[in-house]
Amino acid sequence: MKRLVVWLAVIGGLFVLETSLMPFFAIGGVGPDFLLLFAVSFTILQGNRLGIFSAFCFGILEDIITGGFFGVNTLAKMTAAFVCGSLSNRVFKEQTVLPLINSLGATAVQYGVIFGMVYLLGYKPGIYTTAGKILLPQLVFNFLFALPVHRLVIWLCDRFWLEQRSRES
Repeated sequence: MKRLVVWLAVIGGLFVLETSLMPFFAIGGVGPDFLLLFAVSFTILQGNRLGIFSAFCFGILEDIITGGFFGVNTLAKMTAAFVCGSLSNRVFKEQTVLPLINSLGATAVQYGVIFGMVYLLGYKPGIYTTAGKILLPQLVFNFLFALPVHRLVIWLCDRFWLEQRSRES
């Protein structure tokens, strides 16, 4: 029970930090996506199945709380976690470069899925305008916060996971 409370507190804290404090530091209304970074790091450390499930839960949480088109955040986070998990299956999980690269890839995948869904819903956003105003600032923010979030996920998995995570490549 203590483990569940710690995990929920950390995830809730990241969500509150993302939605309440980070807007003060946002560039054009765009800030870091801590839940995406958490889901991607969790996918790297625990595998695709658990990582995609966590991304699903985080996406549902965002869709319910923040509003907008229901399911877009869920699909975007799940797709990003799947792609990053699939590409990082055969690498050493503890290296510093992996979460930084995955943060950039996951952000780009999430942006692409959301942009595609918005386009399919009948809106015609300009790809160059939105890439400059949304994607670029989010890439910078997610790159800056990728390593601290990854270290937090490593710490959580080491201390509060049900089974010892695999340190094999």
